[in-house]
Amino acid sequence: MLAKIKENKVSVIFLVLFFMVLVFCHLNTFILNDDLPYSLYFRENNRITNITGVIANQLFDYVAISPRIFIHMIVQTLLIFNKTLWSFLNPLVIITIIILMAYIIKKITNTKVCNIYLVLASTASFLLLYNYKYLVYWVAGSVNYVWVFLLMLLFIIYYLKLGFLRKPVLTSFICLILSMLCEALAIFVIIMLISDFIIKLIKNKDKKLIFKYIMFIACAVAGLLFLLLAPSTIGRMEIDSEFASLNMFEKIMLTLPVISSNIFKIDIYNLFPLLLLISIFYYGNVSKNKKILISLIPLLIIYVITFIVDLNYLYIIITLYFFILQVYILKKQDNLNLLPILLGAYAVSYSLMITNEYSAGRTNFHFFLIISLFTLYNFYIIESNTSIIKVMTVILTVITIVLEIIIYSYMGEVKEERLAAIKKVQNGETKVLEVKMLKNPFDKFHIDANNPAD
Repeated sequence: MLAKIKENKVSVIFLVLFFMVLVFCHLNTFILNDDLPYSLYFRENNRITNITGVIANQLFDYVAISPRIFIHMIVQTLLIFNKTLWSFLNPLVIITIIILMAYIIKKITNTKVCNIYLVLASTASFLLLYNYKYLVYWVAGSVNYVWVFLLMLLFIIYYLKLGFLRKPVLTSFICLILSMLCEALAIFVIIMLISDFIIKLIKNKDKKLIFKYIMFIACAVAGLLFLLLAPSTIGRMEIDSEFASLNMFEKIMLTLPVISSNIFKIDIYNLFPLLLLISIFYYGNVSKNKKILISLIPLLIIYVITFIVDLNYLYIIITLYFFILQVYILKKQDNLNLLPILLGAYAVSYSLMITNEYSAGRTNFHFFLIISLFTLYNFYIIESNTSIIKVMTVILTVITIVLEIIIYSYMGEVKEERLAAIKKVQNGETKVLEVKMLKNPFDKFHIDANNPAD
């Protein structure tokens, strides 16, 4: 352990400093959205103060509120301590995610580049989630998405190191437990299992694999059914009666363009498609693969059209284009074992097609971070002069960290002003509570429950 720390001392120093930045940002946020009702006993007047109250609440919630009772046990336990404990634990989870992302890139590319650059690239990837940053600084949101993504990464590492077949009993247990936690995690696990099974069956034609994979998939499906068959799930699905009345084809035609646009529309808040595009171009250029370079021309033309005419249906073509290009690169590098991970990422986002949550697209949080792994894969899979990549990685990381500090320093100012305004009312200095609203664009990065509409 000490030898590893000494070997990666620059990365360790950076991560310690970045952890401090994250704690500062977390302490500057205020209570929001579901965090208030989740901190109250049966969503009424009294605070939850012990684990007995948490368990009682989650038994009730499974029937009436949400089936993610194990995830929400963590949420409610954290909220016993206001936001203080979470303000240190969530940054720790983020740091772990960054380390695991860097580890995965190192493993799938065998790159000799210094680990600090992989750590910086992973950090920048996480901080670029501007459309979904509000999930990171929201207690309930962070556990449902940030902490769940950590489990996805651990599942990917398990797959890369051991595969699913080496320890079948352990694999079955992991698939069951992960799938019981969250729908997105269940979808990711199931699609990875199915796609890995198909790939192995094509390569080996060994029918003895069938029984083991049926066992794995059955365990994952059982976990998913624990969520889908909960009374609370059925109740949530029936809230939007208009959407529920549509048949499957109508739902897909309505939701597919919206989800594709949410993912692949390039703007200042969503640079992931642009970075993926640049990485594919870089790979094609370094590998001198003219097919890739030529195939990018139609993709660029389609993007130009989308900037001129707002047609969400064009993003369906863009989605398929990116997917095919990435699969082609994996095949050229003889790395089709990574295909289940790619398919799992797409499945997590596009599974929302049959739900009324499709436009929010919160599971894109998972998608973009996994796509970041493939973006970095494209940059580092071929050993070449990576100086330009290193320089750009450092610049991008510095910019994103500075922006993070600016955004959440402002949040801290608003938080302090609101607390001061509340004190004035409590002290009898005024009968009118003035609440300063978050100004644009900062209101994009934090859900503000303290306004008349909410």
